[in-house]
Amino acid sequence: PQEMIEVSHLGLAEQAVGSAPRIGEAMSLEALERAHIAGVLSSSDTLDQAARTLGIDASTLYRKRKQYGL
Repeated sequence: PQEMIEVSHLGLAEQAVGSAPRIGEAMSLEALERAHIAGVLSSSDTLDQAARTLGIDASTLYRKRKQYGL
C-alpha cells in the first residue's frame, strides 16, 4: 500500500490553538511575521537552521527574536 503524506512529514510547525486569526479577522504584518518566525524556530534544531529556512542572516533573526520576545 502507498503511504499518505501527512502534515508532520512537511516539517511545518503546529500552531497553538487560538493563535491563528479566524476567517475575516485581520492580522497585522508584524503579527504575521512574529507567528511565522515562532513557527520556524519551534521546528528548527538551531538558530542557524531557522535563519536559513527564513532566508535571513542569523544576526537579523537574533534581532527579530529580541524585538518579538521569542
